[in-house]
Amino acid sequence: MFKDIRGLLTQQFNRLSSLERQVMYWLAINRGLTAAQLQADLMPSVSQVALRDALVSLDRRSLIEKIKPPSAKPTALWKLDCISYTQQPVVMEYVTEQLIEQACQEVEQAQIVYLRSHALLKAQAKDYVRDAQIRIIVQPILARLLDVQGGSENLKNLLLQLLKVQQLQARLQPGYFAGNVINLLRQMGVDLTHMDFSNLTIWQADFRMVNLHGTNFSHADLSHSIFTQSISDILCVAFSPDGKHIATSHDSGEVDVWRVEDGQQTATFRGIASWINSLVFSPDGETLIISNADRIVKLLHIPSGRVRGELHGHTGAVLSVALSADGRLLASSGEDLTIKIWDMQTLKCLKTLEGHQGWVSALTFYPSPHQDGSYRLASTGSDCTIRLWDVPSGQTLHIFEGHTQGVLAVAFSPDGRQIASSSVDHTIRFWDAHTGQVIAAWQGHNHAAAWTLAFSPVSDSLPSGIGQTLASGGEDQTIKLWNVETGQCHRTLLGHTAVVQSLAFSPDGLVLVSAALNQSIRLWDAQTGQCIKTLQGYSKMVFCVVFHPDGRRLASCHGDKALRLWDVQTGDCLSCLQGHTDRISSVAFSPDGRLLASGSFDQTVCLWDVQSGKFLRAFRTHSWVSSVAFSADGSLLASSGIDRVVRLWDVRTGRCLRVIELEVNWIPAVAFSPIEQCLASGNEDGTVKLWDVSNSQCLLTLEGHTRQAQAIAFDPAARRLASGSDDCTVKLWDLQTGQCLQTLQGHTRPVVSISFHPQGKLLVSGGFDSSLKLWDLEQGIHISTLQGHTSPIRSVAFDPEGRWIVSSSENGTIRLWDSGIGECFRVLTVDRPYEGMNILGVTGLTDAQKETLRELGAIES
Repeated sequence: MFKDIRGLLTQQFNRLSSLERQVMYWLAINRGLTAAQLQADLMPSVSQVALRDALVSLDRRSLIEKIKPPSAKPTALWKLDCISYTQQPVVMEYVTEQLIEQACQEVEQAQIVYLRSHALLKAQAKDYVRDAQIRIIVQPILARLLDVQGGSENLKNLLLQLLKVQQLQARLQPGYFAGNVINLLRQMGVDLTHMDFSNLTIWQADFRMVNLHGTNFSHADLSHSIFTQSISDILCVAFSPDGKHIATSHDSGEVDVWRVEDGQQTATFRGIASWINSLVFSPDGETLIISNADRIVKLLHIPSGRVRGELHGHTGAVLSVALSADGRLLASSGEDLTIKIWDMQTLKCLKTLEGHQGWVSALTFYPSPHQDGSYRLASTGSDCTIRLWDVPSGQTLHIFEGHTQGVLAVAFSPDGRQIASSSVDHTIRFWDAHTGQVIAAWQGHNHAAAWTLAFSPVSDSLPSGIGQTLASGGEDQTIKLWNVETGQCHRTLLGHTAVVQSLAFSPDGLVLVSAALNQSIRLWDAQTGQCIKTLQGYSKMVFCVVFHPDGRRLASCHGDKALRLWDVQTGDCLSCLQGHTDRISSVAFSPDGRLLASGSFDQTVCLWDVQSGKFLRAFRTHSWVSSVAFSADGSLLASSGIDRVVRLWDVRTGRCLRVIELEVNWIPAVAFSPIEQCLASGNEDGTVKLWDVSNSQCLLTLEGHTRQAQAIAFDPAARRLASGSDDCTVKLWDLQTGQCLQTLQGHTRPVVSISFHPQGKLLVSGGFDSSLKLWDLEQGIHISTLQGHTSPIRSVAFDPEGRWIVSSSENGTIRLWDSGIGECFRVLTVDRPYEGMNILGVTGLTDAQKETLRELGAIES
């Protein structure tokens, strides 16, 4: 029976016209698509009439099937984008086999036809489609060619020779051939560095997470090819009003705009602010409104790439912004415990709402103004409450109480009748917006907090019943879709490998976008839960750098999830230690220099043998780790992060000996006293606490910072402690009395790293203002500012003898300084993915894409 079907299919296939055969191949490659998408893929291009005739002919012979969208109107079905086409499984399997056979023959005989007119793998396809293309088409082709050619080296040489012929005989000839060859080489694991791909049309090539050091793409057409993105940690993501773009904000102060259709970057704003927590689109989609740590709300005009307005008035970092549905009012909130209401026409502050007893971390307007023209606003805070405000009067209508820890997110249901909130207490609560009563409380993120919430909108594009879905993203790296009526989680979306920081539904409710703290963005089909597209970024940031106790070596951790050991004298990289699956935030040497500890966002602390570079042991925590420190005798290791505790580990056994609990969400820094069994923690609430390691008792609380304490360090004699804060100051504390001895002012942005000179008379500090500052502690004065870094500094340290200072920054550089004269004598860098890649005269890329490639090392020469 099956032979009869194959015989029939062979007869039918042999009778197809050239265009009909092309259509059949494309449907097998794409696993189904619309006529408009078919027309865009076909090469050479054909008219709508010719394509429609071919589709009618194939449909009449039952070789293809039509899929009509439920919402399509009969009068619109003639349009190319209103009907999707696919093939029955047996037909698709047969056509795929024919395509594989044809591709192999063309490579073996060096006669290229269909490999020029068809892409075996579409780099810009939906993720699950691209995975199928690799599995069902590319890998079988490679298996056969490897067998026929007698191994990978012979096949590589053959493919490169075919490309060379293309360069010499048909420069920039349109088609998919070069992209196909490069994708085959990639799947073979061939090193593409320093290869010559100039003057080629390279369509649909996937260059993500591939090193292309010195590769020549000069004058190539790179249309529809995709590359690694330069993405720092993502704090917020939002859809444009038309659903065609998304915007992301980053801890580096960058804002990017991406095209949903192909995931390409279309606009970017750099250096406009620091730590951009929240953003919203204006109703016309041309302006982005951002909140940030600089206390200013900024309006970014996307077409011009410029800041078109600033709103001043907050006295602390602005944590959230929200726009009313009609776009007339803007609300902003932050660390100063206030909510400000702004008129978007005049950009004047109309009202300040006060009532929260802690930071106001999230805002959301009622879905539409009330009939009387009034507005409602919901806000959340670190005071564990949600407040519902009547905006015109400034009065609090309800205070929602029930959460036991800080509230992270809040959202109105589409009809405005309910409010959802999530908290550090691991619960998601559902409230009646009119009475303030709690309707339900859910715990669904594996005993972890949900950081972000989003309701699916009610839309004509959705089947009936859709719109009562709540999406939540959590510390457990999952996205949960909840049925609001039943309170049940009906789908869990897996794929992220870090905390899901932000979520947003498209205006039609068909797509969900999520962003995680490891530079990844995912687009999901909201109905099926399938991942449509993944944007995985590369961060060149050097998060932490420390001296070895012998002063001759350095350890650093980088955005590529690797640890590196360096020779200080020569600047050579001695070894690269790999094993973490997410960014490494902190490193520390044991006092004897034999061990290296690393804390990561992958929820582990790892121990490494310094001499051999071998991984020794992993200590597993419940959330990401922000800081690690060894005790003076090297027997204990302390770690802290966002799970609200400090953990003490036995270095020899790996056992967790003690857990110190704090009443804060995040503990950015820990440090051991160099003499006593005493531990200090720098905390989110701005305090620094000293702990007795033996019994976990708090010995002293140092209060004075107005924002979180990001960095702490004991002086060599353990009589004083220094702390650096997001309030841009460094404070020096007397550990006997708990009094603040000095406040060192001079930084203009958060201070994130500090280090004492071995003699205790000097201090160096580094911050987000890209400057290193040296301080004379005996006189309490600023000595000098070390200039050279061009991006925020993440880490600073004196060497054990005090001769040198090392610093690291977000632009991927490590600088070594002479502490006596304040001059930089060496710069250490790691090759970026596209270091030296030549993109002179390339076409098919947007200006934003070219800028990203340059950020990752590309040149134009």
